[in-house]
Amino acid sequence: MNIPHAGTLDCDCLSLFECKGAGFPCPVPGCGRVFPNGPRRSEHMSWHRGETQCSGCGVRLTTKRSLRNHMVKCLGMLCPVPGCGRYLPNRFRRSEHLSWHRGETICTVCHQQFCSRTALRIHMRKRHGDGTQQL
Repeated sequence: MNIPHAGTLDCDCLSLFECKGAGFPCPVPGCGRVFPNGPRRSEHMSWHRGETQCSGCGVRLTTKRSLRNHMVKCLGMLCPVPGCGRYLPNRFRRSEHLSWHRGETICTVCHQQFCSRTALRIHMRKRHGDGTQQL
């Protein structure tokens, strides 16, 4: 026996969504969800388009906001530099990464850029004989 649930087109009960004949139905065939307003339906449509799937572990979340929160836990902290999009696993790696954006990881002798200050120090020691370059 199929019992209708709140938030579906065939529901006749009052619920959180008050779906009794009113609302914004999902246009995807077979979905049947009804939403209290357009923005909630738009948020739901991003799920259908696959825009709420974590690139780290593949889990699908219900909203883009919950995806952002999940990705911080799954992949680390998002780089605050516009357009970068990198996730860093901890504050130390974030700090190292931001030093790259600030140009603090460029060798003053050969002008090669490194991903971190640590990598620059190792380079200075191995290639230029010392680690005395000011960082």
